[in-house]
Amino acid sequence: MLPTPGTAGFTPALVAAISNEPALRGWDPDAGLVAVVLLALTVKCGGVIVDVATHRAQAPATNIARAARVASALTESVFGLETRVLHLGSSSYTSEVKLEPSTEALVITGLEEAPPAVLVKLRSEAARERSRQPLLVWVRDEDRDGAPMWLLDLFACSTPLDMKDVDLPPMGLSRTALVPPQYIADLRDLLILTHIHPPLELHIANVIAAACLHPQLEANISQSGNTAVTQLVKAHRLLSEPFPLPHSWQTSLETWRRTNDPSGSDKRVGRAARADTSFIGGPGGVATWAVRAGEVPRADKMLGYGAQDWYCTPDNVAGAWELAIRHRIRVREPGDAALYALNATAQDRAEHARKHQTVQAAKDAARKRRMVLDEALDGMLLSV
Repeated sequence: MLPTPGTAGFTPALVAAISNEPALRGWDPDAGLVAVVLLALTVKCGGVIVDVATHRAQAPATNIARAARVASALTESVFGLETRVLHLGSSSYTSEVKLEPSTEALVITGLEEAPPAVLVKLRSEAARERSRQPLLVWVRDEDRDGAPMWLLDLFACSTPLDMKDVDLPPMGLSRTALVPPQYIADLRDLLILTHIHPPLELHIANVIAAACLHPQLEANISQSGNTAVTQLVKAHRLLSEPFPLPHSWQTSLETWRRTNDPSGSDKRVGRAARADTSFIGGPGGVATWAVRAGEVPRADKMLGYGAQDWYCTPDNVAGAWELAIRHRIRVREPGDAALYALNATAQDRAEHARKHQTVQAAKDAARKRRMVLDEALDGMLLSV
């Protein structure tokens, strides 16, 4: 039985309940990956990047394939999503990238090697399916972290994964919603009542500004990126700390959904829609206009008598910060600057061009970039 939202130790209890399910045939899913996918499904602001550690692997491609197997088993056999696995490479074609209407999750490998036209096709396919928002999971080599910012903007968060610590799922697992869609829908609605005090909103804005203005970093954080950071902070509060819920909260929430759903179950418009529903109430009626405009409902109206709102803390910002921001930032290199290209000597430019020619040199440079990035991200939370 899955734990009730708001209970102490909610996420560890949820992972334990999933691991004990007979349908997984003894497979113990990685707790960190379960939590990150749950965060992404709750906020619904983009996909997940899984950075696979390959520096100790004899065959990095094997680790990538195993991680993709873990990710697809998680989305399909734990969250019950219709999942497709897409393997791309340097010779891939745009015709390979297509989000079918039945696809609820797409696990991608090799995107870091795909031609630019393939990246553009993926971006356009994701934009076309924005209303449906299938979950994108990009499994990549952590040393191949370069990608256009407009592509990275498709992903709400990123997480590291070391395959030596991960249990592989057995072959032939069936599609099973151990975490049912209604459970995720409840978490999304409870996110509405998770608030951020104005001083903490200012703190979040300041650390994002610090990332954008850091002399060693280059950040390109769009409006959707800002939204993802805020929503992930709220989701971290929702999933990591307790909060009170009335005994009959699920019944009250279902009633609230029926009367206040801004999307409306009746997709007809004009007179046909008004023929069998009141202009004041019902889907799309005047009574729902405030919700459609972004007004947050009162907790007792949404969850029943005695319900209270709950608020985020700086610990939630610290907990969600790296997940939300790391993939949106890269470390500046001297050769990236226009003034460097103008002022450096011919020998300097030649050495910069040769610097990453070997695979090992590229991996060493990537590790150095991660060290700089780790130090900078930690420092921002301490100093801002």
